[in-house]
Amino acid sequence: NLKAGGTVTAPFNFAEVGEMTSVISHPPRHIIESKQENIDKTALKQLKQGHYLITEDELGVADELMKKLITRGCTVNLLKRETLSQDNLLINWCNSHKNEFHELAGVIHLAQLSRDWLKTNATLDEWRKQLQINEKSFFVLLHDFSDKFVKDTHIVSASALGGFFNRNGSISHGGLSIQSGAVGMLKSLFDERPTLRIRAIDIDPSQNSIEIASILLDEMELVGGRLEIGYPDGKRTVFHTVFSPVNIDVANSKKLQDIIVLATGGARGVTAEVLRELALPGNTLILTGRSALADKESEILKTLTTADALRQYFISEARSNNTSITPAKIGQKINAVLATREMSSNIEDFKQRGAIVEYHAVDVTNEDEMHHLLSDVYTRHGRIDGVVHGAGIIEDKLLADKKIDSWTRVVETKVIGLLILQKYLRLESLKFLTVFSSVAGRYGNSGQSDYATANEIMNRLCCQLKMNWNNQVNIIAFCWGPWGQTKFGAGMVTAETEAKFAKNGVRLVTAGIGHQLFKDELMRINNTDVEIICGEGPWEKRESTIGEIKYTLSLHDALPIRKSVV
Repeated sequence: NLKAGGTVTAPFNFAEVGEMTSVISHPPRHIIESKQENIDKTALKQLKQGHYLITEDELGVADELMKKLITRGCTVNLLKRETLSQDNLLINWCNSHKNEFHELAGVIHLAQLSRDWLKTNATLDEWRKQLQINEKSFFVLLHDFSDKFVKDTHIVSASALGGFFNRNGSISHGGLSIQSGAVGMLKSLFDERPTLRIRAIDIDPSQNSIEIASILLDEMELVGGRLEIGYPDGKRTVFHTVFSPVNIDVANSKKLQDIIVLATGGARGVTAEVLRELALPGNTLILTGRSALADKESEILKTLTTADALRQYFISEARSNNTSITPAKIGQKINAVLATREMSSNIEDFKQRGAIVEYHAVDVTNEDEMHHLLSDVYTRHGRIDGVVHGAGIIEDKLLADKKIDSWTRVVETKVIGLLILQKYLRLESLKFLTVFSSVAGRYGNSGQSDYATANEIMNRLCCQLKMNWNNQVNIIAFCWGPWGQTKFGAGMVTAETEAKFAKNGVRLVTAGIGHQLFKDELMRINNTDVEIICGEGPWEKRESTIGEIKYTLSLHDALPIRKSVV
């Protein structure tokens, strides 16, 4: 499993990809490119018969799709938007309907199909309501009815970002819309349950409801095919991961001098590691984190330099005090010590490199705290030149085992954190806005459906901000692959897991490569690309292998037999 932070237990289950090169001439940088791909007439089409759950949209698509399914002999429950809007209403609905059917033929989430975009200065209540209807309600349905899914159950999400998932700026309402996080969630679910028939489809809302319903049904019937599909202007489009070296202007390095940078989650992990590129004389780094910096360690703790030594100490301490302590509690105490050490070491390193460093303990999802912090920074410094949004938490579990409150913590840290930032940043001084996303969002990962959701929503919001800000700000979503060891951190993987990654074609992002990828994007000549896949792996091979379309005739059967002539 790939994680942009935390410990990795197992890699993607890639097919064999052959030998890895030992030298990388260019940093492993990829972008997403769209390509039209029509459905061949010989493609195999099958629709699973049975009962479907459909969430209500605002474009009339649900009604049209229901008609088509009923015509084909299926039955349907329609979940009203009011039911989707509150956890308690939705959970009660799920509980009251669970025993009505033995299995489900499909769950089709259409609630995102709306022209209702929120203003960039919307309230947190408005953001959370949209997040609830568009994203969280789908998770709840998949979670609560997971035991009703069987082979070939259709799991479908439809968004209304123009058919390109907003990658090309096809839709801009001057506002923002939380959509398409399901791309990451469904790809992750496919990793967990590969017999499900999964689709995340982005449509063009300028089409009428009958046309959209026909598109959705065509994709549902298709056996095989990529999980992520768009229909700009009704034209079927797929998205390829393409190697693309960046073009930089060395003169842009001057833009990284004498700047004020705000970095959420900036004192630890990958975020702190790449910030060394900005820890320069004349620069000010304003770091945030959930935890306050602890006081100096006791002399005895200073002598305990490993996790094992700390574990033995805390066990002995509990015995001496005649108190009980659980392994989980010991783990928490060890992690707290190691985290504090990493934070302190990074901050000291930034200072030694010449930067002025501030650290503020704030919750990035608390609007009052963040508004106060940004206002204070603008008052004292007059500007914020760059932002690195690296805050995030991981609480991995299979989707069927994930709790609602855990989903909320994981998703809101990234998504609500970004929405608050964009609300209070002042564009007149802002040069760059970067978010730390993940390949787990782009390609899915078992056990990380919530984390993948959060990262994909950030990717889509970044595309929207690029349009809203008229490309005046360099906006980058770094979709990081798994990292190796950082200067003061252990990294994400064990040596055993690293060997498994290598066998499957995934190479860890080293600190050196990470530094270069980060700095190059800040110095690039143009700001065209938003989603940057950072890391060496068979990303496109994975997508194309999963997305192979099945046909009614094999290639051998379809070719005419040639007779030899003597």
